[in-house]
Amino acid sequence: MNLTDPPGPYDPRYLYGVGLFNHGEFFDAHEVWEDLWREASGPEKQFYQGLIQCAVALEHARRGNVRGALRLAERYPLRLTGLPRIFMGLDIADFLRQMDRATRGIHEGEIESSMLPRIELASK
Repeated sequence: MNLTDPPGPYDPRYLYGVGLFNHGEFFDAHEVWEDLWREASGPEKQFYQGLIQCAVALEHARRGNVRGALRLAERYPLRLTGLPRIFMGLDIADFLRQMDRATRGIHEGEIESSMLPRIELASK
């Protein structure tokens, strides 16, 4: 198995979660990805867990739960940094940079919409 990009098309639920995330629907994206996480194993399970933690961190920040957001900001890099640079179409390093920028906004007490990360998938 090539860990850089699993064979076959992406699960439509993954893509739906990406769309929700990119529209700022972090809680809903987390819910969709959680179903995939339960079914996954190996690197895919780790990947989904990292995405879920990112989405929940941003949702906590939106709701004013700074402590919860920052606690998750300590965890999601552990799930995503062990993966190949491009995994399931996502440039992990770029996405983590975007999440770091959002985390700085959480520390400063506000995340502007321009600071929110976007998931851009490489074409298959």
